[in-house]
Amino acid sequence: MRITRFALTALVAAMVIFVAASSYSQQAGQQPQAQGDAQAQGRGAGQGAGGRGVQAGPMAVAEQQLQEAQRLTREGRGGGGGGQGRGGQAGVGGGQAPADETPETYVNQYVNTTDLFSASVPCTFTSRDITWKTEYDVTVPGRVYSCRHAPTNTDYEMSVINYTDIIALRRAREHTPAAGGDAYARIDLAASIDYACTRIRNEAAKVTYDAWHYINLIPGHELQTTLANGNRVYSAVYLHEYRLYIMKATVPAMGIPPLLYTQSFAVVRPDGGGIRYPSIYRHPW
Repeated sequence: MRITRFALTALVAAMVIFVAASSYSQQAGQQPQAQGDAQAQGRGAGQGAGGRGVQAGPMAVAEQQLQEAQRLTREGRGGGGGGQGRGGQAGVGGGQAPADETPETYVNQYVNTTDLFSASVPCTFTSRDITWKTEYDVTVPGRVYSCRHAPTNTDYEMSVINYTDIIALRRAREHTPAAGGDAYARIDLAASIDYACTRIRNEAAKVTYDAWHYINLIPGHELQTTLANGNRVYSAVYLHEYRLYIMKATVPAMGIPPLLYTQSFAVVRPDGGGIRYPSIYRHPW
């Protein structure tokens, strides 16, 4: 009887161990799958659409737009520009998205072979001529390219100020030997980026970012400011070969930052090819 009771106890213990081992094995097999599902859900929440029940923030949406624009550019699906641009259709204001693209994803890879720049912009530039008073009070010619992206209520603008004749213009207005020569013309040109940034700061109610910057090793300056009405302005200024480029994108207070536009600027050659220097560019004073 004792032997039978002992055998029965051993059998029950063995069954308990077997059941526990099977349960542990099942849980161990399911854990990687559960972790994979959780990671997949986490990845979905961080992407542009916002994942499951998670709304993507402005920076995430801007990053998605930047990646989409880069894809379109690689596939050669950007259009030409209006105004003085190459291969473009003249347009007014916001422009029209091609039939196979939505207004949110349409990107115009604008190339201008007159004022020698390119930029990715989601609307069609139109242009107008202007004059610009330099820091030392010389009037030089310029041109403003602008358009509005209606889906995001964002205004895009590129001003190109032409300092090519600054020396001749300065000489023509000098009336004393002390003020003669090229010195003030060269100072005016050297100070042009700082002067343009000062004008942008003076238009703002608040400056939130203010720093030196470069693109394709062409030095310049970046600014982010808030206007009195709450709108945000993202600006960048560069000087290359006697042309001052002033980029601006104005978005509503809670609008998506126009990262694609401000980071897509490039100086181009007369044939439209982009320029990138092997070291920091220095203006030929």
